[in-house]
Amino acid sequence: MRAKDIERILQLVDKAVNLQKKLTAESVINGSVPIDTLLNRCLSYIEEVETMSVPSKHRIDKHKAKKILYNIYNHLQNYHGLERQDYNDKRTVSLEEISQDEGNLIPESAYMYSGGLGYRRVNWNSSYLLSTHSKKHKGFNSYWRPTPKKQCRQWTQKEIDKANEVRSM
Repeated sequence: MRAKDIERILQLVDKAVNLQKKLTAESVINGSVPIDTLLNRCLSYIEEVETMSVPSKHRIDKHKAKKILYNIYNHLQNYHGLERQDYNDKRTVSLEEISQDEGNLIPESAYMYSGGLGYRRVNWNSSYLLSTHSKKHKGFNSYWRPTPKKQCRQWTQKEIDKANEVRSM
């Protein structure tokens, strides 16, 4: 087992321990916990450790990590508080919907307009969170006027000598 694999197993165990802390914090702060989300995350950590291949001399370390992860999973399963469902069906769009309704996606994209003062506003509350202007386009600011350029003054040697005399007095 490479040192990188051992570090990854330790990271996963730390993440699982943080799930326990999150369970406690969520129940104190909000009064309810998204237990399904926490259980799924813990299961994904267990699966990742399970799929790692290790040499025989490090199997004890992998076994200890799995045992800790399963204990944390059991602790999360035994939670007897209020649960909440954190599911938002508008969060993702399936590929089938996109291929069928390509024309209907444009009205749901972000609406951009410019107000009376020339400031632009993008409605990021749309379902796709995309602005409709291109990234390459730089907006034109009609209120900015460049200052007129002044010519650089050329000093003659007489003027330089005269200025040095005045300064030396």
